[in-house]
Amino acid sequence: MMRPPAPVPPPPACVGLKEIVAFGAGDAGFNIIWGLMLSYLAYFYTDICFFLPAWWGSCCWPRARSVS
Repeated sequence: MMRPPAPVPPPPACVGLKEIVAFGAGDAGFNIIWGLMLSYLAYFYTDICFFLPAWWGSCCWPRARSVS
């Protein structure tokens, strides 16, 4: 005996403007914090640890940006 096909689920509800704005605000907040953190790391590595800025620009910055 064959089983009857499974019922089709209803289509998802539309995403409202409030949800879109809230998601965008949360993402913007995360990116602001991430940018501040990377800016501080650039200062720390170049002025406190005395690494060359070229090292930060070529070694650390691309890896740090690939995470976000």
